[in-house]
Amino acid sequence: MRIMKKSINFTMLTPGINVGGMKWRFYKADDDDHPSVPHGHSLDGNYKLQLWSGNIFNVHNGKIEFKAKRRDMKKLYYLPGFQAFVRECRDEYVKRNPSIVLPTLMYRGYKNYKKRLRKKKILDEYIVFIHHDKV
Repeated sequence: MRIMKKSINFTMLTPGINVGGMKWRFYKADDDDHPSVPHGHSLDGNYKLQLWSGNIFNVHNGKIEFKAKRRDMKKLYYLPGFQAFVRECRDEYVKRNPSIVLPTLMYRGYKNYKKRLRKKKILDEYIVFIHHDKV
């Protein structure tokens, strides 16, 4: 006898992990793309969590209030099923809003991520010559 696992289609996720000292809820059908798709809403309704940077925004004025700790963000990223939920949220958003192009996912792990960004900073200068013939 073979038992097959049934996939469950979640429309909302509330992980039991504190990030920035708060509990968060993620909605799959959220049409708001600020600050990221998806983003977390604090259970008290005053803050939004940007997943890629860990910035915590105030809902009322839109300014960054806090920055989440790396340890907390890593716990959230490696929560079983969270990465799949994020992919599903992004796919659903693109289906509902075909005119909006989402940026590619930049997260590659927090370990030495900022150091790699600093090393790859390249300054290019271009000199353009325009040649034209007098008529």
